[in-house]
Amino acid sequence: MRYLKYASWIFLALLDPIAAILAVILAPFVVPFYSEKKGHLPFGFRWMETYDNPIDGDEGHVKRWAKIRKIGKLGVYMQRVGWLWRNKAYNLSYHVLGRDVKDVTKWKGNINVSSDPEDNQTGYLLMWNNNAWGLFAFIPSIKIFGKQFYWRIYVGWKLKSVVP
Repeated sequence: MRYLKYASWIFLALLDPIAAILAVILAPFVVPFYSEKKGHLPFGFRWMETYDNPIDGDEGHVKRWAKIRKIGKLGVYMQRVGWLWRNKAYNLSYHVLGRDVKDVTKWKGNINVSSDPEDNQTGYLLMWNNNAWGLFAFIPSIKIFGKQFYWRIYVGWKLKSVVP
């Protein structure tokens, strides 16, 4: 049964980009129906929202769009569409396509692998538990004019934050 859950990632991985494309297409048409009173898009489109931030975006998004927001209603509209484009089908990806991690996640590889510019440690980290699996890799590829380029690979479920 566990391997069937692992294999379901293939189907879900195909569904995710389809939902993302649909979210990009629909966002400009759905944002005008956002309810300031309820704080949500219409019920059938809540799969496009972010569960952890309002439609205006997080603090960084609000700062980036501050000048455009001063335009008025058009600026607010553009900021909100921008947020939905940045976080395509976020609720769907998290709640429907995601996995609930209740047990300990096991791992193999470099637990400190990171693509953070301050601490970019190369290698791979394979993670798994009874419900999901994930692979994160940050591998040097080619060097052009002294600049190193890397492969940043994340497949499976994003479990890196729950590895002990």
